Amino acid sequence: MKNIIIVTITVLALVACKSTREVMDSWLGHTKHDLIMKWGSPARTASDGENGEILVDAKPVYIPETTGLATPSNPNPSTSPGKTFWDYKMFWVNSDGKIYHWMTQRQQVPPQQIDLNVYFRN
Repeated sequence: MKNIIIVTITVLALVACKSTREVMDSWLGHTKHDLIMKWGSPARTASDGENGEILVDAKPVYIPETTGLATPSNPNPSTSPGKTFWDYKMFWVNSDGKIYHWMTQRQQVPPQQIDLNVYFRN
């Protein structure tokens, strides 16, 4: 039974990654204008180090930290303060306005504080 659960979780994780990859890959070759029209203005922009830009889409994700398990006598387990993470989708746009690279990641650093210089495509 334990093996079935592990296999199921693994398959679901792979499907989720694949669908994210497919969505992000579908933007390659599209224009910055197309992306902004579909997703709205980016949270941040920066130079890509090669006469292009990095566009950053950032969504906050709050994850509560549960400290106990629900039991019949305590159906609402206590929780400690959770953490806010940021799900980033970054797009590199060349000088012609075409998307040529992307990356996703989750960080605790808010968009205003993320160091985009480390993502130069030199």
